[in-house]
Amino acid sequence: MGLCKCRTVTSLFCFDHRKNVCEKCIITDHPQCIVNSYLQWLQDSDFKSECAICKSSLKEGELIRLCCLDLFHLECINAKCNMLPENTPMNKYTCPTCKKQIIPSENVTSPLASIIRVKLADSKWAKPFLPKKPVNNENSDNIPIMDINLSNIQNATFTVNTYDNTDVLPSHGPTKPQIFGIRDGDEDKYGTKKNETNLLKEFLSSINHHQRFYKKKILYGLIVFAVIFTILSIISHMIPKTADKDMNDKI
Repeated sequence: MGLCKCRTVTSLFCFDHRKNVCEKCIITDHPQCIVNSYLQWLQDSDFKSECAICKSSLKEGELIRLCCLDLFHLECINAKCNMLPENTPMNKYTCPTCKKQIIPSENVTSPLASIIRVKLADSKWAKPFLPKKPVNNENSDNIPIMDINLSNIQNATFTVNTYDNTDVLPSHGPTKPQIFGIRDGDEDKYGTKKNETNLLKEFLSSINHHQRFYKKKILYGLIVFAVIFTILSIISHMIPKTADKDMNDKI
């Protein structure tokens, strides 16, 4: 494992530049280089930069790198595959070096697989196995075109949907905070205003509060008065008896 210049951890190694590369950098910076694992380079450091089919240099002509990372001339791959019968299944079109499948499966979505599909798009042998091309604009002539008359639009009548208080308003778009039982037509739809009934209730509530407060004060005053009166009564009954006793002692 190594680190590519784009800071991607990778196990791939460029034989020509002798450094680690990731799949994206192979496509952009090393299109003509021999790339494989670092262990493979240790075993085959004395490599030859040539096409395994025609044995000519890979520095010339249009190249195609398969998912197995083997590099060939596109013309050589097409010539070799065209030699096979037309009813040959896709898994029989294999790499001349490692015998792995040339056309990547549909579930393979790597950048390298996408480039392979693009390069083989015009190859007769590969067309049955490649995804179908989207319909081009050239075929748009077969699509019926609507005859639009501006005068019909100008004379057209339009209706506007209105909503009363009993209808359900559309749910899309920003909504205002709603209070249960209050509609948009109300003057106080957010409950911020105080009507006369609420003011009267608050006034009566304040009166009742004061009345309860004064009743408690009166009750406490009566209790205190009763206690004082009782104490004075007891004292008044004790004074005459004490005076009579003093007089008797003097006589």
